[in-house]
Amino acid sequence: MKLHLPPIHRFNPGFRGKTLLLLGTVQAVLLAIILIAGFRYYYAEETEHVTDKLIGLARATAAATTDAVIASDLTTLQRYVDSIYNHNLLAYVRILDRKGHVMVSAGEAALLERPLSADRKFAEVLRGDKIFDVAIPVKYNEHTFGRVELGLDISDIDNEINGLAWDAFLLGTVTLVIMILLIAWLLRLMTRRLDRLKSACFELVQGDASFSTRLDMEGEDDFAQIAIYFDLFMGQLEEMVKKILALAEGLSSASKQAQDVTRNTSASVEEQAQAIAEFARTIEQMADSSEQVTGQITRSLQQAAEVQEQAQTGRGVVETALTDMQSLVVGMDELSLTVTRLAGRHADIRKTLDMIESIAEQTNLLALNAAIEAARAGEHGRGFAVVADEVRNLSRRTTESTSQIQNLLESIHTDSERAVTTVSDNTEKTRHTLDQVQDTGETFGRIVDAITGIRNQNSESAQLASQQHLLAREILGSIIEINANIANLVAIARQNISDNSDLAQYSVQLAAVVGQVMNDDGNNVTQEENSSVELF
Repeated sequence: MKLHLPPIHRFNPGFRGKTLLLLGTVQAVLLAIILIAGFRYYYAEETEHVTDKLIGLARATAAATTDAVIASDLTTLQRYVDSIYNHNLLAYVRILDRKGHVMVSAGEAALLERPLSADRKFAEVLRGDKIFDVAIPVKYNEHTFGRVELGLDISDIDNEINGLAWDAFLLGTVTLVIMILLIAWLLRLMTRRLDRLKSACFELVQGDASFSTRLDMEGEDDFAQIAIYFDLFMGQLEEMVKKILALAEGLSSASKQAQDVTRNTSASVEEQAQAIAEFARTIEQMADSSEQVTGQITRSLQQAAEVQEQAQTGRGVVETALTDMQSLVVGMDELSLTVTRLAGRHADIRKTLDMIESIAEQTNLLALNAAIEAARAGEHGRGFAVVADEVRNLSRRTTESTSQIQNLLESIHTDSERAVTTVSDNTEKTRHTLDQVQDTGETFGRIVDAITGIRNQNSESAQLASQQHLLAREILGSIIEINANIANLVAIARQNISDNSDLAQYSVQLAAVVGQVMNDDGNNVTQEENSSVELF
């Protein structure tokens, strides 16, 4: 099928040309922006410099004329104002009093004695030019006596900036025009070389050239590189066609062998599918058995947990009883010590009673002697005899009470000895019981540890059984999937038998087509060698 490609006779910049044109335009715009920014920066710097200079001059003027303003010395002020006006090329210089009236002025004589509430605006309106105004108050001891106002005409600065801006505009315009013309010339040159390359490629598209077609290469630019790549591509394509022809011949015989291999593979796969189905049934039975084992182990684990809980409760009771028995042993030891100390006090009490009995006997003797002395005294000693008689009675009762206390003490001593013996026996029994309780607690502890170990083993067994069950199910699922894949493989193998038959036919047809192309190419070799394409 022949294709129609209209010739290109008009200027078409293409993507790269448009890109170059856009880059040139952007560079010109950036240059213009840089120039404008530079002029604006220069204008701002120059304005700031003039403003700072004007403010400094106004402050110096305010400082120098403070005394004259306070004294209202208009002659001195006028002379100073004229000097500043003449030496600094100012638009105006004026000094106002605290009420805003003009005291002296240079460059604005008509404003004397007139109030200026908006003097800067007035000055701008008066001249109609751009003027920088500065107003500095005249102060002394924090009191304001007036203000100094200076004005500078910046029309010359604006005129200079405008001139530079116009020059920059002309320079940017000329630069932009030159860049556009240069880019247009480059695009024209590129387009002519590209037209030649398109013509050479058009012949290949129309089918007028064969695999041996090559392009003449001259130069080191991109178009020459494209021509080199084209020649390399055509050489590789020619080699590829020759290899395809050889492969087509081998493919025909290989496809026949593949049919035989596919038939044998299909039979083997069907046998494997039957074996895998049998293996799947076995795995399913094993999975069911694992599930039953898991259930039994789970129930055993629950029972072990209940037994462990009961054993833990018994162990807690034994530990509580052990603590109470230990407290009881301690109390019995303290009671034994207390009774032993009480028995030990018997001797001390007996000594005290002996002393009291001795004192009672001495008191009785003293009372007897006193009664004898009272009898000798006769009537005068009667009262003393009564006292001596009472003392004898008190001594007798003391002796009787001492005897009773001694008898009671003997009884207490006997009971104390029996209590000491009883407490000692009970202490030994309590210690023996404590040892038995400790043994019981240790036994319960070993029981709890044993049950815990059994429970852990059951838990591990349950986990292993569960994992085995899951693994068996996964294996069963994998086997089912493998069985399905094998069934698909059988179907694919059967399909491959049919496809290989078709492939054999296609390989024969491909060999015929490629052979025809190569034969046609060989018949036209001489013509193609004589019709090489001149690119540049």
